[in-house]
Amino acid sequence: MTTVFFALESDGFVIKFQSDDSGAFRALVETLKLLVPSDLRKYDPAVKVWRIEPRALAAVHKWATYAREKINAQVGWADGEGEAAKYEWSYTPPPRPPRQKPDAYETLYLLPNR
Repeated sequence: MTTVFFALESDGFVIKFQSDDSGAFRALVETLKLLVPSDLRKYDPAVKVWRIEPRALAAVHKWATYAREKINAQVGWADGEGEAAKYEWSYTPPPRPPRQKPDAYETLYLLPNR
C-alpha cells in the first residue's frame, strides 16, 4: 500500500509518503524531483519529509494527481496522529493579469503628406 500525507506549515507544505512497493516509492521520488523545482523543495532526512514552498502549489497538485491516478496511492491531509484524511484536491490557477489597454487620453499625432 502506498500512502501520501500532506501537512501545512507556516512556510509551506510538508509531504511524507511511504510504500510497500519499492518501485512505486522510487517513482514518487523521481516524479517529485521532476515536477517541483529544486529551489522550491528540500528533503529533511531527520524526519523523512519533503518541505515544499507555497509557490510550488501547481507542481504539487500535478504530483498528487500522479500519485493518486498512476500509483494508486491513498492521498490525504495528515491529522495530529498522522492518519490520512481523504480530501478532494482542487487547484485553480491564479487569474491572468488584465490586458494592457491603451490610454484613452493618449494623443495621436499625424504627419502631413508631402
